[in-house]
Amino acid sequence: MASSNIDTVKHFYKIFASGDTSTLPDVLDKDIEMVMMKGWPYGGCYQGIKSAMEYFFANVWELLKPFTSITTSTSFAPVSIR
Repeated sequence: MASSNIDTVKHFYKIFASGDTSTLPDVLDKDIEMVMMKGWPYGGCYQGIKSAMEYFFANVWELLKPFTSITTSTSFAPVSIR
């Protein structure tokens, strides 16, 4: 059974909450494109899973540790998709 987008997002947040980034590639598309606003820590464009993992997540994980996530919600805010 294929997972829904909501299941995928919930799984991402569970990974985020656990602090174990090694499993992030399992839920991120291999052709991911992340665009972080310049001026923010590690702002820029990250294309592909390798770039996202090695340059973005590897660097910002320490900044994200103080935050927590709650995965019990069944509704999500809409996001912009290009």
